[in-house]
Amino acid sequence: MPAHLKYSSTTLKEELGREIEREILLRRLLELTESYYKFFQEGQFGHILGDWRGLACFLGSRVEVEGDREKIEGQAVDIDADGALVLTLRDGTTRRVLSGDLRILGRAE
Repeated sequence: MPAHLKYSSTTLKEELGREIEREILLRRLLELTESYYKFFQEGQFGHILGDWRGLACFLGSRVEVEGDREKIEGQAVDIDADGALVLTLRDGTTRRVLSGDLRILGRAE
């Protein structure tokens, strides 16, 4: 792995402790993508959002989000109906973030 990625990324082999079959992984990813696309086409975004929230391990954590023009720090409190990350800032205000690189600064207690 390149040195600049060594501490900020991982591999499936490292996480699973074994090799994986790429064809099986790709097939499963395509099946899941197709099922979520069908939900989207049918206007069932709530189902997608529910799964998304369930997988968002950073919710409740203190995070930093760096975008093209700014860096925002706050507590990740939700993903709203439009898919934006909702942060509570230090001054108590909330802020919606639509894109950026997220870094977890502290885990939720």
